[in-house]
Amino acid sequence: MNVTSRNFTADIDFLHASVCFRLELRVPFLDHYFTSYYLSIPADMRCPKEGIEKYLIRKAFDKMDLIPSEILWRPKEAFSDGVSSVKKSWYESLQEYIETEVSFIYLFC
Repeated sequence: MNVTSRNFTADIDFLHASVCFRLELRVPFLDHYFTSYYLSIPADMRCPKEGIEKYLIRKAFDKMDLIPSEILWRPKEAFSDGVSSVKKSWYESLQEYIETEVSFIYLFC
């Protein structure tokens, strides 16, 4: 088996895992050359600036007209689980429901 077919097999395994377990796989930052370069940059430059995560990467794309500014600099949003709302998370909704259905006494008996 050559290297190409080994990589292809690994890609199929990732695809299989993502389909079976409903995972969203994101691998663009798994490039070890990019990761090594990024980690060689001083930590204070890699930290969020002005409350914006991935500031350095966003700044690299600024003024290149590849990504509209309103998209490039928008704040990070939570992943939607399809159940909760912006005002109340799924965890909070579930916790409220459980508190109305399960008595405190049952938890320790």
